[in-house]
Amino acid sequence: RPGLLFHDGARVDAAAVKANLDAFRGSPSVGYGMSQVTEIVVVDDLTVEVRMDSPWSAFDSYLAGQPGYMVSPATIGTNETFVGTGPFVLESWTPGAGARVVRNEHYWREGLPYLDAIEFTFIPDGNVRRQALESGELDVYITPHDTDIIDFLDDDAVEVWIGTASSNESLFVLNTAAPPFDDLRVRRAMALALDRELMIEVLRSGLTIPADGPVNPNSPWYVETDYPDFDMAEAQRLVAEYEAEVGPVRFTLKGEPTPESQELRELAVSFWEEAGMEVDVEEIGLGASVTTAISDDFQALAWAQFSAIDPDGERSFFRSGGPLNWSNLVSPRIDAALDAGRATADPDARFEAYAEFQRALAEELPMIFVDHLNGVEAVASNPRVHGIAERTLPDGQAGIGLLAGSFFSYEDVWMEQ
Repeated sequence: RPGLLFHDGARVDAAAVKANLDAFRGSPSVGYGMSQVTEIVVVDDLTVEVRMDSPWSAFDSYLAGQPGYMVSPATIGTNETFVGTGPFVLESWTPGAGARVVRNEHYWREGLPYLDAIEFTFIPDGNVRRQALESGELDVYITPHDTDIIDFLDDDAVEVWIGTASSNESLFVLNTAAPPFDDLRVRRAMALALDRELMIEVLRSGLTIPADGPVNPNSPWYVETDYPDFDMAEAQRLVAEYEAEVGPVRFTLKGEPTPESQELRELAVSFWEEAGMEVDVEEIGLGASVTTAISDDFQALAWAQFSAIDPDGERSFFRSGGPLNWSNLVSPRIDAALDAGRATADPDARFEAYAEFQRALAEELPMIFVDHLNGVEAVASNPRVHGIAERTLPDGQAGIGLLAGSFFSYEDVWMEQ
């Protein structure tokens, strides 16, 4: 768009876009996601050409996510501040505590945003978050606890917004490159031993549904698979078979020190121990899951992820050899399905490719899924706050209000006096 500026006054032109995309391509962690891009060429002041070595039908969808977030070229490679083009400008930021953003007076969408400022506060304890909302200290509470959601739905003093378009999944990542999870029997026993329905009742108050992969049943790409149903006897049989040939099934389960993660791990361990496994539990630092996964410093890791609208968005996490393939699974079958889905624009061919991808995941089990987090990925607010589940796109069309359950566009939010 002509005349667009970054928050520091730099021009958003083709050179800036090229600098951002080249930096993304060169990143040791996320660059793999654009590995088939061979060159980015500045055509004119407002046009770049992206050249590839093979077709990529969902590239436009890919740019709607992280790779398409543009920052001022002067800040590329730094992590002290964030200088973008959005409706709010970063004023202050304390990692692990919170941040304050203020209205961008030069935002390109006339009349937006409505709010003068937003203060983000990080409160690990769910009880404290709820008390802060009820006391008026907070106006909005992201991802309330399941029991809070049930209470809030019957409370006229609190509005609850629940996303339906997509969601993250609660799961466990298994390092398939090392024992015992290099053996499919153990991975299958892990899945068979989990009573997902009971876990949902205990952990989510019945608000979610069991997950069998990273594609949400609300998605047009979803297919049913032969993901293992709960069968403790079969899980115990597989564990005994493995033990007779190899030895005890013993591993360490890691996770972050949040109440939700602790509850999930405790319940899962009780099932796995009943199946005959020996499990040690180790807590990692808050926010340390990604570095733990990238460094392969784990055997099993409590995790929540996914929610891409197009399945191509999950490619980096399952394609063999990629640095973001957390499980380290090498699967020619999955690779072929992901490649086929990317290489064609034919809707039917793409659907079948991603159906095969889901079927292969359900059989090879690099991750043990618990539930789709629709229902608990929500937003609670006081009634003075409006616009959370609404979004108007630049062309005037209505957009999806809540993505991944609880992510929304703050530029549309307004408050009553």
